[in-house]
Amino acid sequence: MVEYLSRYTHKTAIYNNRLVSMTDSTVTFRYRDYRDHNKVKLMTLDAMEFIRRFLLHVLPSGFQKIRYYGFLSNRNRKTKLLKCFRLTRTPFRPKVKLTAKVLILKVSGVDISICPSCGGNWYRVFNLLPAAG
Repeated sequence: MVEYLSRYTHKTAIYNNRLVSMTDSTVTFRYRDYRDHNKVKLMTLDAMEFIRRFLLHVLPSGFQKIRYYGFLSNRNRKTKLLKCFRLTRTPFRPKVKLTAKVLILKVSGVDISICPSCGGNWYRVFNLLPAAG
């Protein structure tokens, strides 16, 4: 069910890059066939049928698109996620806020506090200039 819902929660009905060709009477577009091992296929529809199917995805006035569903909904998200971790016996690692220096070192393996030319340490230098007058 989560996989099914995930296809519809954040996306528009069809993106322009999926449209292959259009004539006065037909529309051809790419789609992913989930029943056939996620193969990308082409479908050609009568223009009126394409518009009918597209409009099925337009929400009525006053309705709001789902952004998060179930345990990912905003209401008590943290509590629900902790419960999911406990039920699935998944180890919970609290978020650790990293500094920019540590994050870049972790991601790229480059220590930005060391000069790439001489290997010395970088220091922040402040120049205080007198106000222009």
